[in-house]
Amino acid sequence: MMEGFQIFPKFRKVVHLKMSKKLVALVLAVVMLGSVAVLVGCNGGGSVTEADVVGSWSWVEAPMYLYTFNADGTGTRGVEGIEVESFTWSIRGGDRLNINRDEAPAGELANEEWNINIEGDNLTIDSRQVPGLEFTYVRVD
Repeated sequence: MMEGFQIFPKFRKVVHLKMSKKLVALVLAVVMLGSVAVLVGCNGGGSVTEADVVGSWSWVEAPMYLYTFNADGTGTRGVEGIEVESFTWSIRGGDRLNINRDEAPAGELANEEWNINIEGDNLTIDSRQVPGLEFTYVRVD
């Protein structure tokens, strides 16, 4: 078989060139698919909308602590009967939750910014202002 290539050296170069182009095309296709998978995975497969957030969510670490997000952009958080605070909220860019507290105690943030992700009945927020501050909640209604 190698003898045929020796007789037709130009043919050998053409075959090698065509195989190289196919290999490059295959590698590029794999890299592009991998990039798409990473980008989709970064935001849980889609953007979070306000409709996704509306409802009540219980903190997994202390289930009596609830966040309630109303469709009109208002909400409450805390433990019913002990301490509950009101706030307004909005979703920005499909991955950011903004919470505005008009009556924030001195020394606390009045305007909070959180990265938000919802997967199934789990809502995870992590602070864009305080590194390492992350909470997970489970939908209760």
